Amino acid sequence: LAQWPGVFAFLGMKNDEKGVGAAHHNEYFDLDEDSLAMGTAGAVAYAINFLNSDMEFEDKEYKGKFKEYLKEIDQSDEQIEEYYAVEKVD
Repeated sequence: LAQWPGVFAFLGMKNDEKGVGAAHHNEYFDLDEDSLAMGTAGAVAYAINFLNSDMEFEDKEYKGKFKEYLKEIDQSDEQIEEYYAVEKVD
């Protein structure tokens, strides 16, 4: 978002009445599936508004490789390798 127009949003998926909403990345994680409609509507609204805007964006296309971009924004080699790490599943 610092270099190109965009949007970043957190969508709350906790619902105490339904008993869902444990923290991410644990065995109890669940979400209120009804919240997905709101997230989808927000993403679609953003896309429609973007496509209907007069915003110039062709000149902002990044022409390099993703790893090169990560280096340009000061990501360390270790961080970059973490992005590309693949865990083996037995």
